[in-house]
Amino acid sequence: MQVFINECSIHEQFYEYGRFELSLRRFFSVLTALNRIQAEAQLYQIGDILIYKAVRAEILAASLNRIRDKSLKSAINNIFFNKLNAQDWMAERIHSSDDLFVCDGELVTDTSMAEIAERIQCSITELGLLINFPESKFEGRTSVVIDKNEEVSTSVDCISQRGEFEKWLELNFALSKYEYGFDSNMPPRDTQTILIEISRFIRTTLPKQGGRTIYREIQTQFLWYVDNLHFGNAAHFEVFDSNGNHIGEADLDGILNGMKADNQKKLGF
Repeated sequence: MQVFINECSIHEQFYEYGRFELSLRRFFSVLTALNRIQAEAQLYQIGDILIYKAVRAEILAASLNRIRDKSLKSAINNIFFNKLNAQDWMAERIHSSDDLFVCDGELVTDTSMAEIAERIQCSITELGLLINFPESKFEGRTSVVIDKNEEVSTSVDCISQRGEFEKWLELNFALSKYEYGFDSNMPPRDTQTILIEISRFIRTTLPKQGGRTIYREIQTQFLWYVDNLHFGNAAHFEVFDSNGNHIGEADLDGILNGMKADNQKKLGF
């Protein structure tokens, strides 16, 4: 399988850094999911991707240097270049600059979109995927059609967020979500759950509960951890409000059941 970062989805769609940084977290979440199947996939990028502009009038390299969470930048670099070993497809280029590749009425010759379309057409890869940067003009789309010389049309699968990627994986690889087996006799690791979605959760330094790390949900400020006493179909999260009051249990899909709130449970800060 060949996966391409779509640089055409980096087109000055952001006006301020806060939103850009949130989108970076979404992008990182997709990369961590891709890392699950790294033995099956090769990641490609265009060599000069850092000169594209995500934030208005500023190249991507400069925008990355401005983000407040430096650990996020380091984590992206690590997974992108080390764990996933992203390659510059220009070194193995297949499509010709003399051909006209068009998507949605826009010329995309000399881009990753043209390259992956050509590779699919030439059967160099049986399975290809474009990863779009969040909040781009491709947001919400699961495929794009790329026309070559007004003669050949190629449909290419694409995703912009982790949920879409998980669905795509299940369809094409029949992988269970986060690879936790509900026949397991051990509770899930944090990395097998939604807690690894850094766009949603932040790891805290609060005292561990039953040996498990506590995570803070960014949007709600709720505190979550894996109940270390349950496994298989009974595996779940314990969930508390920002003051440490127990508000219920959540299943591994993150669906909170407030009926299981226990006022005898409380986190001590």
